[in-house]
Amino acid sequence: MNKKIIAVLCAVITFGNFTVSAEENTQPTQEIFDITNENLSADNNNVGTIVDAEEDIEYTFGEEYILSEEIEQIQDESVSESVNLTRAILAQSSSEEDLRNRLGGIIDRIMASDYEDVAENDSVLAVKQALSSAVDVYENTEASESELNNEINELSKAIEEIEYVSKQYILSDNNMSDEDMSGYYPDVLIENTNVSYTYDENSPENLQKNDKTNTALNDGKLAYKLTGKTDDDTVAVFDMGEDYYINGVDVFSQFLYFSSTRMNIGGFKVEVSRNGSDYTEAASVDAKIEPEEGETGTLNYVLNTKSKFPVYLGRYVRITVKKDTKSANGQGSAQYNLAEIVIQGFKNPYSKDDLFETLREYSDVDRAIYTDGTYAEYAKAYKAAEAIYWDESINGKEIYTAKVDLQNAYNSLENCAEIKILSGNVTSAADRELYKDFDTDTLNLSYSYAEGTPSQFITQDSDCTRLLSGNCSSTDGSRIVYGNWGTTSPAKVLFDLGEECYISGVDIWEYALNSGCRIGKAEISVSSDGTNFESVSQTDVSEGLLNSINVIEQNFDAKKCRYLMVSATTVRNQVILGEIVIRGYRTGSTENAPYKLGILDYKNDKNARLISLDGENTVNVSGQISSKSNEDKQVVILSAAYSGNKMIDWSFTEVSLKAYEKTDFTNSVNIDGYSDVSIENYVWDSVESGNASAKIKVFGSL
Repeated sequence: MNKKIIAVLCAVITFGNFTVSAEENTQPTQEIFDITNENLSADNNNVGTIVDAEEDIEYTFGEEYILSEEIEQIQDESVSESVNLTRAILAQSSSEEDLRNRLGGIIDRIMASDYEDVAENDSVLAVKQALSSAVDVYENTEASESELNNEINELSKAIEEIEYVSKQYILSDNNMSDEDMSGYYPDVLIENTNVSYTYDENSPENLQKNDKTNTALNDGKLAYKLTGKTDDDTVAVFDMGEDYYINGVDVFSQFLYFSSTRMNIGGFKVEVSRNGSDYTEAASVDAKIEPEEGETGTLNYVLNTKSKFPVYLGRYVRITVKKDTKSANGQGSAQYNLAEIVIQGFKNPYSKDDLFETLREYSDVDRAIYTDGTYAEYAKAYKAAEAIYWDESINGKEIYTAKVDLQNAYNSLENCAEIKILSGNVTSAADRELYKDFDTDTLNLSYSYAEGTPSQFITQDSDCTRLLSGNCSSTDGSRIVYGNWGTTSPAKVLFDLGEECYISGVDIWEYALNSGCRIGKAEISVSSDGTNFESVSQTDVSEGLLNSINVIEQNFDAKKCRYLMVSATTVRNQVILGEIVIRGYRTGSTENAPYKLGILDYKNDKNARLISLDGENTVNVSGQISSKSNEDKQVVILSAAYSGNKMIDWSFTEVSLKAYEKTDFTNSVNIDGYSDVSIENYVWDSVESGNASAKIKVFGSL
């Protein structure tokens, strides 16, 4: 009977020069099987079979996965005992000088990192406390190996537990499956960075030939790839396109041991740079796995070797995969096979662009519909964030704090608006009893049937009045609209409210004539422009009496819109609609509200700035405009001020714009003391006269 041999894993991960056990840093935990050579059939595609003779289980490895899940499931306690024993042996066998060097290395790297800039305050304090203790022990020439080891472990723990102000992302554009993401990175998001990578000229020639398009290291295939005979270290430089905070790199590779031949990386080194020339070492990983001396069986699995380090800001990540130079029988590795390199980190959370987007997103607030207290907190947070945005001396954590404070204040706004019936069709005594909890605020609204609606609706309701005729519970044939028999296309009713409102509910009254003549699904969508719609409610209808009028209530968070689409699909034969009742409230006044923001675009290039109120009679329209043209341009920015429909001022600024240049501008618009003003901005290229490509609409008050 073949015996099962548990491998003593010697993979270690180094931060600076300190060591973490392989148990947390290889995935899955490896087991070694005593297998005869006949049990492995390998070809040029590295596909073969491992047979565990003791358990009589066959495992296949190939392009997709090296080990099946079953191998992970049969691990027993002896594996972790072995790993723990290995950890103890490694720690005990390290000399005091080695331990001191490791401790010094991690101290240096923490102090060189940028973690303080983007970590939560409690995390910064925890690292600083661990760092202070470590420095004391490091400088103590009489410190014991146990004390040095303890400081290494405490610093390692502090790094692992740093809480950053941003979520963790995969930045290397790995095209991994959902299954791989859930298995390896369940709590990590993916940021589309359009990353690219190149190999250093000294990297193995065969590897570069096998990865001609430079996509193999982030194509999402975690199984190994054959890279050819490897005589040198592999150096890959990832260009992220812009600066990111980098705090982790994982390297997926194949470990294969066949008789006396081996394929294994020796580890890897990670360096980060902002300019592509000056690099700072962030991590060094030793990933060698040694079979027991004299072992002639076959081992094969995917190794996920991880490095976690304090965060570094950089655009370029240089990863040097080290060749394996040592084996149990004295031979070097015949080759090594790389699969995937995964870079983790996050965007700059202190970007003023992000703060501007937050200001813009949370600027559309109607003063009249929120309680005084919550609105006052919102206005305070908004003005504070705006001041930080404009303050050129501020470029750090205050930006993030202002953004979060504004988000929290906006989300804490308490709506005090009264929900009313806006559709004007609650007119009968029966209807008023049904909707006795609602007042009415009739709009000048209208509706039409959208394209694709069964023709009989349009024929029967050509003047588009029946759905708002009143008396919701009526079965009068002159009030109800019957769809075409046997047509399952949805009836789509498009309402134009006549003005922007907040809609929080829609009631669809149906006549369920029989089991086949009733609504099976209802959907409500809203839009501000009548073209781009957002679905806010979908309901599968399963209840309601037959041969009766039933109401399908749709309730949702209040959405600001002018247009409303109601879609009703039949179960089988026919949709029969009665009334459609719209619930919500009108938008409030902009009086005392912060002014709104706009985006100024010129030749499809986004250039965003704020509109500021200055003094009693002027609005300053400040901005930045740029051109992607290869020619110099004269650009005219026109600013029109209105109060209601009345034009009260018109001004312009002419800007000389060189090719690929950004230029600031300011228009001072006289608003003549009006308290409710809209500013509309337009951009003309004076060379290509009339080519208006940008506009801002901003509301302000004095």
